Amino acid sequence: MFSLVLFSLFAIDLDAVKAEPVLEKRVVRALDCAQESLTEARKHYEAGEDAALKKSLAQVADASECALATLEEMGKHPSRNVRHYKPTEMRLREILRRLVTLRNDAGLEVRPLVEQCEKRVEAVHDKLLDGVMSRKPRG
Repeated sequence: MFSLVLFSLFAIDLDAVKAEPVLEKRVVRALDCAQESLTEARKHYEAGEDAALKKSLAQVADASECALATLEEMGKHPSRNVRHYKPTEMRLREILRRLVTLRNDAGLEVRPLVEQCEKRVEAVHDKLLDGVMSRKPRG
């Protein structure tokens, strides 16, 4: 019980992440938030708390989308800003692997929730990959 309270005190809040003024730090904090929320989602699944699981999975997807939006806000083409895009892509790939594991472990009643989150994170991951692999802009 004490460790659960302690964990929730140190959990990253997505609103606090969005308030980060330094864009590079905001990307890293958003991905940290996504990973912590996924860990939380796993704990809620194991405890059978479906409402909390849904909230944690939504935060995973929201944090992933926040990371992408922040990268786009930097205003540089992905192929010229690879040092920020590639680590983000790699961390999202790890999050996707963890989501696939959770989906495979999940029962039929909660599997659609995990699949929905997985699709949103996969869309962000694909957009990052497309940007990095796309042709450099002229100029």
